[in-house]
Amino acid sequence: MMIGDIEATTWVKGVGDFMKKAVSSAVTDETVVKPHYVGEGILVLEPTYRHIVLEDLEEWPDGIIIEDGMFLACEDSVEMELSVRKNISSLILGKEGAINSAFYGKGIMALESPVPQDELIEVDLVENIIKIDGNMAVAWSPNLKFTVQKSMGTLIGSAVSKEGFVNVYEGTGRVLIAPVRSNKGINIPEK
Repeated sequence: MMIGDIEATTWVKGVGDFMKKAVSSAVTDETVVKPHYVGEGILVLEPTYRHIVLEDLEEWPDGIIIEDGMFLACEDSVEMELSVRKNISSLILGKEGAINSAFYGKGIMALESPVPQDELIEVDLVENIIKIDGNMAVAWSPNLKFTVQKSMGTLIGSAVSKEGFVNVYEGTGRVLIAPVRSNKGINIPEK
């Protein structure tokens, strides 16, 4: 619903731009064409059973990479790019997707989260490391090195402990963690 003097456009600049957006949406689980709203008034989006989280890119000076399917909206000043995994372990074992959406610039972003904003765990690393058992990271700084490692020193130790592998974020940056077992496939109540 739009109340007031608001116009919606597709923000597609031609066939080439549409094809680029189509490829991007196919690998990031986002929509092909994101509407662009201009004007003043009230804009009401579709209802969701997830939680809406507002992230200010001023708090993410190096940018932010998000889990697939979380993006809802952002201000014009925010730029979106694709972030491709840089190593084989994170690509094959990371369960975070081979390609994610990365955002840079200044402005506010609206994201869908499996938990309310006050339940998200924010970890700031300064030349440090965090190991997470499972794909609970919903957002992270693009300058962090992301790999997947055995949870124990050996494959046998990892197998015996039933822990397997952990996602590892290393360097200086931020990780936003949802303290739930899985970020995807949250049960939606029957209608």
